[in-house]
Amino acid sequence: MNPLKNLKRRPARSALTIAGITMAITMLIIMLSIGAGMRESAASLVYDSGVDIFITGEGGNPFMGGAMVYNGTEMAREIKEENPDIRGVVASLEGISLFVSSGSLGRDNIAVAYFSGSLPDEDAQLRGFDIIEGSDVPHKNSDPFRNSTYYQSWNLTPEAFESPEFTGECTISDALAEELKIGPGDEILVGTGMDMNHTIRLKVYGIFTVAYESPDTREVYTHISELQYFLGLKGDPINAMYVDLYDPSKAGDVKEWIEEKYPLSAMSREEFIGQINRFMDTFQGFSMMISTITTLVGIIFISTIMNIAIRERRKEIAAMRAIGISQGTIVREIVLEGIAITLVGFVFGVLFGTLGAMALESAVSSTKNLPAGFQLTKITLSLLFEVFLLSVSIGILSSLAPARWSTKINISKALRGD
Repeated sequence: MNPLKNLKRRPARSALTIAGITMAITMLIIMLSIGAGMRESAASLVYDSGVDIFITGEGGNPFMGGAMVYNGTEMAREIKEENPDIRGVVASLEGISLFVSSGSLGRDNIAVAYFSGSLPDEDAQLRGFDIIEGSDVPHKNSDPFRNSTYYQSWNLTPEAFESPEFTGECTISDALAEELKIGPGDEILVGTGMDMNHTIRLKVYGIFTVAYESPDTREVYTHISELQYFLGLKGDPINAMYVDLYDPSKAGDVKEWIEEKYPLSAMSREEFIGQINRFMDTFQGFSMMISTITTLVGIIFISTIMNIAIRERRKEIAAMRAIGISQGTIVREIVLEGIAITLVGFVFGVLFGTLGAMALESAVSSTKNLPAGFQLTKITLSLLFEVFLLSVSIGILSSLAPARWSTKINISKALRGD
């Protein structure tokens, strides 16, 4: 008995069996590669942001969405000044959805963009974006309007937007610039509604890209006090702080200090990545369910086919037993035949699974919905080794029942053809 020769005896049957295993392995590799790719890429983007600690309001979750923190910019300054381990803190009001026009009020010329107002700390290298055209805003590390009498007394009046303290400075993402066909030096009209009744004008100084955002993300960065004032958000509210440490290994201690001293919820970079991994565990669980179903179906399918094949060869097996070949040898050959079937399926499955993962990566990347550098799928040696072990296991388990049946063959009856 030769495992490979036995496969050639019934080529059509063997081909269908291998095709079934190939499809299962292909699906499994694609599913596992998606989990591996998303997990690694998400972690990489978090590290690339340079943030050591993510902060939001007490009870909020920096991963799922921040709660408001009032008197936020002053609190951010205080946190930095009181802890020598902190290099800098960026206070941010973000995720505000507003309508933007390049100047005219035609509905065809209006886009929805996410606004972020921030008070950057010049000592902190956090959530940085690359200016690809123009320059950053002139008052990057200051917030002039915060000292305006309009802001200090919270006197909401249209004249405030014409005051010298109101800079009207902003930078916009390349996706928004492309949609509105504007660039540095142009003005944008910002409104709270589609009717654009309540609007301000901002001057665009630069076009930026951010590694952790999708290329299709339409964003505007402006001064936090000016955004707060325009939206009527009194009390200096923010919904996020980003902490840069001199020594990232002290993130745990600094996080505990922040939560003990302030009504805030903090999360270290490693905890943030852990949240991502727990979110991905749901997808991984789905992949494991598919793996289990694939294994069971593969075992039943191959076992049935092999059982039929072994019964067809019972006279040959009886003859081998008659000339002195042991039961152990026959069982070993049957098990090797099962492994051979699954390994051939594994080889084709790896080929088609890799091609499928590459095709999926290419299709998703072409939509420009993923951040630059984000890899949806990733096939690693450890992933292939896991699938290899699963394939061998399927081959062994599926051949046990046929091998056991071969040991019960009555040699004399089989040789007579009974």
